[in-house]
Amino acid sequence: MLSGFYLVVVLLLVALIIRGVSFEYRGKRDAVRWRRTWDVSLTAGSLLAPFLIGVALGDLLHGLPINSHQEYTGSFWDLLQPYALFTGITLVLICLLHGATFLSLKTTGDMRGRAGRLARRVAPVTGAAVVAFAIWTHVTSTSTFFLNPVELLAVLAVIAAVWLTYDQPRGVRLRRDHGHDGGQHRGHLHRPVSQRDGLQHQRGLQPHRAQHSVRGLLAQG
Repeated sequence: MLSGFYLVVVLLLVALIIRGVSFEYRGKRDAVRWRRTWDVSLTAGSLLAPFLIGVALGDLLHGLPINSHQEYTGSFWDLLQPYALFTGITLVLICLLHGATFLSLKTTGDMRGRAGRLARRVAPVTGAAVVAFAIWTHVTSTSTFFLNPVELLAVLAVIAAVWLTYDQPRGVRLRRDHGHDGGQHRGHLHRPVSQRDGLQHQRGLQPHRAQHSVRGLLAQG
C-alpha cells in the first residue's frame, strides 16, 4: 500500500504538522494578520487531512495498478481517480458536519448559533454524498442489485441523522447560562409561552410553579 501512497502520506503528515503548529502559534501575538494567517493554515490543514485519507481509502476500495510483485506501477495522478476524489470530498463533508455539531453542543452564544446554522446547511449535502458513495461503492464492487446489510444501515443512519438535524423546533431556542444562585445552569426560553403549549394563564401564577411547568414541557421535548 505504501509503495503507491508515499506522496499522499507525506502530504498528510505535512497537513497534520501545519494543523498542530497553527494551534500552538495562533495565540502568540494579538495582531490580526498573524491570527488570520494561522487561521488559514489551520483550515487548510484540517481540510486537507481528511481529503487525503479519503483519497487513499477510495483508491484501496477501487483498486490500483500493481505488478506481479505487488508494487504500484502508476503515477501520483493515477491516485486522483473520480471515485477516490469523491470519497475524499465525502469524508471532508462528514468531518465538517461532525465538527459543526460538536461545536453546537459544546459552545454558547454566537459560536453556537453559527455552528448550528452550518450543521443544518451541511447536513443534507453530507447525507446525499454518503448515500451516493454507498451506491457507487455497491455498483463498482458487487454485481447484485440490492444493498447489503452494512450499506443499507449506512444509508438509513444518514437519513436518520439528517432528519434529526431538522426535527428540532425552529421557534424554541434554549440557552444554557450560569445562574447567580450557586452557579447552577438554567434553560431560558426564547419564545413566549402560550396556551397551546399546555400552560394555563392564571392570575398570580407563582414563579416557582411557572418554572416547574416549563421544565416539565422541556423534559417532554
